[in-house]
Amino acid sequence: MMPSLMAGDVVVFDRYYCSFMMIALLLNQKVDVCARLHHLRRADFRKGHRLGKYDHLSVWTRPDRPAWMNERTYATIPETLELRELRYAIVECMQGGLMSQAALQKECDELLKRIAECRVGDRPGRLEPRVIKPRRHGYPLMQKPRDVLRAELRKHCT
Repeated sequence: MMPSLMAGDVVVFDRYYCSFMMIALLLNQKVDVCARLHHLRRADFRKGHRLGKYDHLSVWTRPDRPAWMNERTYATIPETLELRELRYAIVECMQGGLMSQAALQKECDELLKRIAECRVGDRPGRLEPRVIKPRRHGYPLMQKPRDVLRAELRKHCT
């Protein structure tokens, strides 16, 4: 994906890709990044240069070199990144008024349809089955109410 991006492009990521190294590599290519903050990284709006309510500039420091990155690439990564962090909520319609529940549902459905139509890179032969991952402990999924399962267990235990 990285070689296909050009200076001036804007990349929109989910929170999985919101890492120092990924952002730094993209900024080195002059590519702008918009991503949700990774769930383990907290935004403290009391720190950094305040731009407004829930809007500030934050400084991230470079972590140690990850195993997947060679030393030459790591040397091109800056020591710090100054990033803009903001919190927002999508509740307003383009006309400026609040949306009704039906209109909001329609907008969400349209957005999800557009996202589903997007191709995510050229991966010939790649198939993604829609199944639940294997359970870690090998226990089956609970598909009956808990009290019914307890009654069945009592019947077989006595």
